[in-house]
Amino acid sequence: MTYERALPYNFMGIEGPFSRFDSASVLILPVPYEGTTCYGAGTRRGPKAIIDASRSLELYDEEIGEEIYRCGIHTLPEMEPLVEGPAFMVERISSVVEDLYQTGKLIVLLGGEHTISIGAVRGISRYTDLSVLQIDAHADLRDSYQGSPYSHACVMRRVREVCQGAVQVGIRSISAEEMEFVVDKKLGTKSSS
Repeated sequence: MTYERALPYNFMGIEGPFSRFDSASVLILPVPYEGTTCYGAGTRRGPKAIIDASRSLELYDEEIGEEIYRCGIHTLPEMEPLVEGPAFMVERISSVVEDLYQTGKLIVLLGGEHTISIGAVRGISRYTDLSVLQIDAHADLRDSYQGSPYSHACVMRRVREVCQGAVQVGIRSISAEEMEFVVDKKLGTKSSS
């Protein structure tokens, strides 16, 4: 009788030395947080779905002619969501990202909702050359939404508080409040339809 051996449960199903923390140059941090979504549930399942799908990817990248996984990609355990609220989750993510950044490895967060981005950026905000690229249909520049300054609709407003080098691409939906902020701060954000 033969048994099929399953791939390790990590990003791309990477085995052996290429998935170990100490030899990896990339860290994958799954953050299944869903605390401020307002239109349908399910973002908490994002990290698992991405990891599941990644295990079906080819390890060879024909465009660059390399097996990317050889740089070392380590998948960290899922970060347990805090039920105390989004402010606590943002602070926890910030602390974890700041610690991980000290390793010199590239950190990739898999979410979860947009709110996790606030913590990630805050965790590395002391670096003056920091820039953030947001690719999104929504500006996410509200000061508060549904009573929370940490809502998914406020992410880039919080990011811009700690990172002036933020660029937004693909915006097609922006509120009057957000446009007023853009004009007031001379951000140059343009919406498209």
